[in-house]
Amino acid sequence: MPPKFPGPARRVHGKGKAVLHAFGKEASFSELSYTYPLKLLSPKLPSDGNPVSIVYILSYGGGLVPGDKIDLEVDVGAGASLMLLTQGSTKVFRTRAEHDHRLASNVPLISETPLPTSDTVQRMDAKVAKGALLLLLVDPVTCFRDASYMQHQTFHVEPDASLIVLDWLTAGRMSRDEEWAFAKYHSTNEVWQAGRCIARDVMLLEQPLDLAPLPSRSLKDRLVPYSCYATLLMFGPMITSISSSLATQYDAISQMQRTSLPDLVWSLSLLDGGCIVRAAGLETEVVQKWLKNALADVATLIGDNTFSKAFV
Repeated sequence: MPPKFPGPARRVHGKGKAVLHAFGKEASFSELSYTYPLKLLSPKLPSDGNPVSIVYILSYGGGLVPGDKIDLEVDVGAGASLMLLTQGSTKVFRTRAEHDHRLASNVPLISETPLPTSDTVQRMDAKVAKGALLLLLVDPVTCFRDASYMQHQTFHVEPDASLIVLDWLTAGRMSRDEEWAFAKYHSTNEVWQAGRCIARDVMLLEQPLDLAPLPSRSLKDRLVPYSCYATLLMFGPMITSISSSLATQYDAISQMQRTSLPDLVWSLSLLDGGCIVRAAGLETEVVQKWLKNALADVATLIGDNTFSKAFV
C-alpha cells in the first residue's frame, strides 16, 4: 500500500517555559517545561561559584516546518545567569501549498483549518530581574528554499539587569544552490525597561514582488557576496566593559578604499545603557569567530567552562 500523506498543513503549537532562581552560589529551575515540537534541555554544570545555568532550545526532527508555532517564556530571577543555546542552526523547511512535512500521527493540533501558505513562527517573552543576566547565544537560523519564517522576541529587563541577544541567519543551503532563496525572514527584537521600549530592531528580508515592467532585484542580488548576517543587542551594567572595548575597536577602524571585499564588515551603534552591533561575513565561520572574540569577556561573568559551550 502506498504511504498515506497528511492533508493540508496544520498549525503545531509548541510551548515552553523556563524559570530560573539563584540560591547563593547555585542556580535552580522552579519550572522547565515544554510541549511538542519544542524541547528544552538543561545539562548539569560543574559548580564554579556562579549561579548560572544553560538551556538548549531544540526541536524534534531537526528543524521547523510550515505551520509550526513556538512560544517560549523565560524568567531569570534576581542574581541568576542563564545562557540559551541551540545544538546547530535552526533549520526552517520550505513552505508547501498542500502538505506539511510532519508525518507523526500524534501531533497535537490547535487548528484543523488548512493553511495554504503558513509561516513558521517563533516567539519569546523574557523577563530579567535585578542583578540577573540573560544570554541568548543560539546558532544562526538557516531557511531552506521557499521557507517563510517569522520571529518576535521581547525582553523585559529591570534597571540593574543585563542582556545579550544574538540574532543571526545564513544564506541557506549553499551546497544545494539555495543562496538567499527563502521566501521571507522577518525578525523583531524589543527591549523594554520600566514600561518603556528602549530598543527595537527589525529585519525583514523578502523576495520581491513581480511588478513588471518595474525592475526587481532578488534577495540574492541584494545580499551577496555575504552569506551570514548578525545582529547583537547588549544592555545593562555587566556588559559595559564589552561595549566599551567594541567602541574602542570601532573608533580605530580607518576608512580607506579597498581593492577587494573584506571577509567581515561590522558596525556599532551606542544607545543609552547599551549598544547594537551588526556584522556580515563572506562565510558563517568568519562571523562566528568574530562574535566569539567580541564576547570573550562574557567568560568572566559566567565562567570559562560555561562560555565554552557557545559558538562551537
